[in-house]
This record gives sequence, C-alpha cells and structure tokens, in this order.
Amino acid sequence: MTDSKTAQRLHEELAGCRQAEGFNRYPSELRDEAVAYARSRRRAGVGLSQIARDLGVAITTADAWSKPEQGGAWRHGREDGARHSSDKLSLVPVVVRPEVSTRVLSRLEVDFGDGTRLQATGISADDLARAIQALRRPA
Repeated sequence: MTDSKTAQRLHEELAGCRQAEGFNRYPSELRDEAVAYARSRRRAGVGLSQIARDLGVAITTADAWSKPEQGGAWRHGREDGARHSSDKLSLVPVVVRPEVSTRVLSRLEVDFGDGTRLQATGISADDLARAIQALRRPA
C-alpha cells in the first residue's frame, strides 16, 4: 500500500478510536502500526507537522511516535495509562546558592562650602548618603 493510502487508513482508524474510546485509547496493533508509519516517514525526512496531519494526531503525539525505539518494546502510553518501569526519569542535581549582592561600591571626593572635604572609597551609595547627612548635622 502506498504511503498516502496507509496514512489515510491510519488517520480514519485513529479518528474512529478517539470517537469511540477517547484520546490515548488506541489498540496496541493500531498504535504500533502508526508508530512504524511515523518512524519510517521521519527517517525519510518528513517533518513532524506533516506526520501529525497525515495521522490526524497532535504534533506531540507524532513526535513521540516517530522517536527511535530505545532498548526494548516501545510503549509511550498504554491503554491502562500506567507507566512502565523502564520509563525512568533521569535526575539532575541542582545547587541553590544565595543571591549575589549587586551593591556597587564607589569612590567619591566631595568638597563642601565650609571647607570640609570628604573622600569615600569602597562604600555603597546608601552608606555614602548617610555619611554626608551625618557631616551636615550641627555639632
């Protein structure tokens, strides 16, 4: 059977199953045939969106179905909805660190009208403002 006739037949059968059983309720044989079709089309260089249109499924389903088989039988979604023990998730270590302070240290020289001179190096703008206020207070 040609690819277009196969796609049309699969499209109709998958649609019939969705209407009768709901999404993700495809018989094993039909799903396996759709997976084989998706993989062969993907190997031929056909894009996921085209495969999804051919089969009448979501692009995420076409993506899952077109991935190469990895170590054992493919089972991306069983009829009973359970995961296989081979569907292990890989864990990635995460390190949480405190936020790095973004305080900007400055260097400033200020000459006041009364002849007072202030030289500040390596303090924050807030600390500098407090120092200027303290110098301006009457003694």
